[in-house]
Amino acid sequence: MRSVRVATRWAACAAAFALPPAPAAFAAERPDACVECHEPPQTALQASVHEKVYCVACHGGNSRPQPNLPEEARKLKAHDPKQQFVAVPDDKCARCHANEVAAWERGAHGLPMKSRPALLCKHCHAKDPAVPSAHAILKLAFESGAVPGRLRTGIDGAFAHRIGLFDAKKKLIDGTTYEPYSPQGTCGKCHDYAAIAMGRHFQAGRAGAEDGRPGEPWILWDADTRTQVPLSYRAWPGACKPADVGLSDWDFALRFGAHHPGGGLLEWMADGRKRDVTEERSADGTRTVSKWKSGGPLAIDCLACHLGTPYNREERALLARAGHFRMAPEAGLGVAAVRPGVKVVTEDGDELVKPAPPPEKPKAAAPAAPPPGGAPAAPAPPAPPASPARPAPPTPRVPGDGLWVAVHDPARFDVEGRVSLDITRHPPARNCLACHATRTPGAGESSAEACDRDIHLAAGMTCTDCHRNGIDHHIARGDGSALDAKHHPDNRTLSCRGCHASGRLGAPAIPHRGLPAFHLDKIACTTCHGGPYPGPATAPVQTARAHGLGLIARDDLDGRDRPAVMATVFKRDDRGLIAPHFAVWPAWWGEVKDGKIVPAPMDRVREAVAAGRQGREPCAEPDTAAVLAKLQELGKTKAVRVAGGRIYRLKGGALVGDEGPEAEAFTWPVAHAVRSAQQALGASGCSDCHASDSPFFFGAVAAVPAGPDGRAVERPMHAYLGMSPLTIHLGAAAVVLRELGMTWIAVLLVLGLLAGTLLHLAAGRRVARLLGVPLTAASGPAPDLGLPLSWVHFCAWGLVLALIVTGAGFLMTYGPTPIQSFFSSRHAVRLHVAAGLAFAAIVPLLALGWIVTDLVRKRGTDWVNAWGGFYWMARGRGDGKALPWDRLWIWVDLLCGLAVAATGLVMAMHVPAVGRFAPAFLHHLADHPLLGPLSYAVHGMAGSALIGRLVMHLYAVIVLRRRA
Repeated sequence: MRSVRVATRWAACAAAFALPPAPAAFAAERPDACVECHEPPQTALQASVHEKVYCVACHGGNSRPQPNLPEEARKLKAHDPKQQFVAVPDDKCARCHANEVAAWERGAHGLPMKSRPALLCKHCHAKDPAVPSAHAILKLAFESGAVPGRLRTGIDGAFAHRIGLFDAKKKLIDGTTYEPYSPQGTCGKCHDYAAIAMGRHFQAGRAGAEDGRPGEPWILWDADTRTQVPLSYRAWPGACKPADVGLSDWDFALRFGAHHPGGGLLEWMADGRKRDVTEERSADGTRTVSKWKSGGPLAIDCLACHLGTPYNREERALLARAGHFRMAPEAGLGVAAVRPGVKVVTEDGDELVKPAPPPEKPKAAAPAAPPPGGAPAAPAPPAPPASPARPAPPTPRVPGDGLWVAVHDPARFDVEGRVSLDITRHPPARNCLACHATRTPGAGESSAEACDRDIHLAAGMTCTDCHRNGIDHHIARGDGSALDAKHHPDNRTLSCRGCHASGRLGAPAIPHRGLPAFHLDKIACTTCHGGPYPGPATAPVQTARAHGLGLIARDDLDGRDRPAVMATVFKRDDRGLIAPHFAVWPAWWGEVKDGKIVPAPMDRVREAVAAGRQGREPCAEPDTAAVLAKLQELGKTKAVRVAGGRIYRLKGGALVGDEGPEAEAFTWPVAHAVRSAQQALGASGCSDCHASDSPFFFGAVAAVPAGPDGRAVERPMHAYLGMSPLTIHLGAAAVVLRELGMTWIAVLLVLGLLAGTLLHLAAGRRVARLLGVPLTAASGPAPDLGLPLSWVHFCAWGLVLALIVTGAGFLMTYGPTPIQSFFSSRHAVRLHVAAGLAFAAIVPLLALGWIVTDLVRKRGTDWVNAWGGFYWMARGRGDGKALPWDRLWIWVDLLCGLAVAATGLVMAMHVPAVGRFAPAFLHHLADHPLLGPLSYAVHGMAGSALIGRLVMHLYAVIVLRRRA
């Protein structure tokens, strides 16, 4: 073993001697006799891992300086063939890297085939002695023709992984060693680990990482200090960096490593070095605050996702919480048992690590001596029967701070030291849910919330059918964002709308009958189909990462109410669409620095909270004023308490709370579990959302936990949507009337016909006078409008007819009618918008003409007759003036037409083809929280009034006039 240790010090690189010479100063730094005659290797060797390798490691011979011998004698001594001197060595890497060479020879690169030679070490390592990436190896192999040009199977199937496991030093594990396997050392031999390390799950905190839209943060909950802080290494608004609350990367790994996939700043330092190269120091630099060298970095655990067989997450979590990150992937894989280890010294003086011997069992007590006199001892009373109560779960074996080793199961290794693993390119859904699952507290084990699966999973799909990635591991989020399009330009249809509009993966087309098309431009699909169903107020929800789901629960899982993750909050996402969100409200102790409120370090907070609990129970709520006073004393700055949606300060010895951006909830959009159309929000009708008390608009969003005074900010949902309650109530009233009308449309039509018939028979002449319809035909023929005015007349009525038909169709889609498929589509909307734009251009001209003719020229009858229609039959007083009722109805028609035209222009701003050419003030009106929604209500009422006027005129002209 000592020879191996010495050989490791003299590790060789075969091609190093083909490099050009280095500066002369290099020779003085190396006590090597070879450099007395030979030029030393060039600077590249100095910068490599073989910087201190002696020449004899590869060439053999004797490199010890011999200053007392003549030059020729020194040369003969150095080139002594008895010491295996070789002038031009082939591969001598096996002298130090025996395990790697053995594994290489058994692999596809080392086994020579008839069509290619075997690859030697120097083929990949000649130019760069460092470990090349998988891409570099493949590029060189393809260029040299040493391997076939295709290394993939060519089909989307599972590849049989009968592979060797390698430790962090890239030594082969054959089942008899005690080092844990390394994901980088094992998977990185074929897959580009450097590219994977910059994937979405593993890049946070590293240079070049992309923040993207906010996702679920890591939530720090400290029960002792009543602290709840959303944390992230990404620059997300409202989330704090771990260092902001005084957490080192080591502390972060201990708290969240159980569900952390590895990588990022838990594997690499900011300068690109491995995390276990050095330890972290405290902020003042006086002490070490980590154990990376002994515990190892939290590397990317590839098999936690890609293993097709069950993965032992409980064992991995135990080791991660104890800081044994190097052992965690081994424990999860299950080919070894993690046991305490001891160091032993061999006869050669080498130190080895072996499993510690099991503790000795206590010796059984000797039988009691018989009592004096030889009388037999009284029999022991029988043991009481076992209690039928359910036994308590076993206490987990939590590794300590000592030395731990991996005891491999030799039965899992074949004769060549390889293991067979069920590794799949598409991770099973259960592996994704281990970190992304949610749960509703209090839901029974057989309830719909607990048992109903996502509709896509129930249909046989997996998470990666939509959330795909390549070797770069940039997981597609499926939200159609610019970041998704950047990394997945060919998968633009991997979204809800993309799949169901294109039929990808067999997704059925969703007609959305009864849903006006503009809703799809304002709300995300997940608003109706995803996330927990909304209630009167936001309710707690549990997530895997925040509440430890997926791991054994030894307490009441429903009782885990902290951290408080609340659902569902409807608000606009970064695309401007209304989407469901989860929310976590901050609750932390802070201080004012440079005019900004930031969290105080946790060690200082604990000291201040301990002072605030003096004279109280150990777990009691601390005196907030006393804690703030202590924090101000320790931090030499103003202290605050953020909780309940407010920021509390000390003013004159009293607590004063005000709202502020630091106290706002951190929210992130959610999409799962996806519900079917029959269970979607709105399946029961528009009143699911558009009701005067619907949770969608009026659900209460309260801050949890509450502030120190017991109060908490509570807002209605519409406050997050930027909408006015007045417009919501107006829309709700219209929806209620429409739904009632369309539900009872047959009954209402029959009753309306009966009432209209009775009114017609009883008071038809009075109705005629009220409507201004002559009871006799107008004198003279109908006016001749001429060709231009005739075409204007024809086009105007065509536009009115198109508007009335499509507008009435929109109203009828609120009920079960056979014409829903057309009037719910975008074709009807395009027709309505096109006719409406032309109508909006004509109506102001009509209004201007009427004003000039009636108010200025005082010739109302001439103007009415000139435009034709049923108005030309109106009676005049003989002086060209229209009768009062005629004038009133014309003013009503024009005002309703102007209202329809104006509100239609505002609503058309949400149509991209129209909005891009519109002036800015119309966009401001459309986005106004009051005027924008109000325009929809006014448009519907004015349009309905015009439809009613048309029916009235038709009745008056066709029925009443003929009867007269």
